[in-house]
Amino acid sequence: MRSAADFLYDKSKYSYLSNNLVLQNDIDLNLLPEESRDVTFKMKHDIFGNGKTIISAKRTGAKARYFGVSIRFIGYGQTVVDTRFLGKTINPDEEVVLDDFLYCGIPVGIGNGKQSDAKIVEKTKATFTNCVFENSYRNVAISRSDVEFVRCVFNNAAEANVSLKTTTGNNSTLTFKDSVIANSNVAGIMNWCDEIVEESSYCTINILNTKFYCWKSSDNARVMVESGNGDFYKTVNSVFQAVINNGNAKKNLVECNGKYYFSSSIFVICSKSGGKNAAKLNGLYENHLQKITVPENSIVSAFLSVANVYGYADASFIAPDEKPQYRH
Repeated sequence: MRSAADFLYDKSKYSYLSNNLVLQNDIDLNLLPEESRDVTFKMKHDIFGNGKTIISAKRTGAKARYFGVSIRFIGYGQTVVDTRFLGKTINPDEEVVLDDFLYCGIPVGIGNGKQSDAKIVEKTKATFTNCVFENSYRNVAISRSDVEFVRCVFNNAAEANVSLKTTTGNNSTLTFKDSVIANSNVAGIMNWCDEIVEESSYCTINILNTKFYCWKSSDNARVMVESGNGDFYKTVNSVFQAVINNGNAKKNLVECNGKYYFSSSIFVICSKSGGKNAAKLNGLYENHLQKITVPENSIVSAFLSVANVYGYADASFIAPDEKPQYRH
């Protein structure tokens, strides 16, 4: 595959990519005809990236600019190797501002299981090896899937690097091996739900030799970002910042170069009134992560019925001013 036009040539009328992809050049989906830039390409096959990049097309719809997915993997044993998925290109010397990626959508979606009266569609299963996901609203969005990430990098997300939705029916299992998760406004991994689910639907996250560079200054820590919700997110975030900077919660902050920082590696939340969400997290202790207690607040509680935060309790493993080391 040499160009964005090859995506159109390879897809069926239902936007399914019909073959394995072997990338020979970077693919910029912004070069597609305008009427095709909002297409979500569905993929049941493998991608061999050869170190090349797939750049998402810029979307303009009110919701699509946040949640529009470029490629959705829906297969049952897919392999993706040596591929970079990019929401937005930036110059190497350009200052990174995470809010600049608010309207950059989601380069990679994984999972197509939809509940119906008759059945629940089989879970998606995929393995990503030596892949990079960067510069988006959410770099990867997952539901009803079993996914393994090996030697992968997730970097620069306006919200969360990895968004994992808990849904009624099939649960999900994510495994991160020898990977790096860095730079996001809310969390490295965010497991969330917006409905009442049974315990059997809770997700599992396995952490194996994976590092989180997800420190936020205490005056800029967030639990949500703009996504067409007016100014409500500003109110919630300001209250959250007030909570973590006062009382017993302040013990969770780490001082570095005269400022205080909050580690937001993994969030497990539920926004449904009366709902619960409790991911099974394996490998926390071995990776220097622990549960960080954040006191409930009336405004935050009005938005979230569950809010559990996991991160580093000190700077002995990764310091707030430490930069991730990896190669594209």
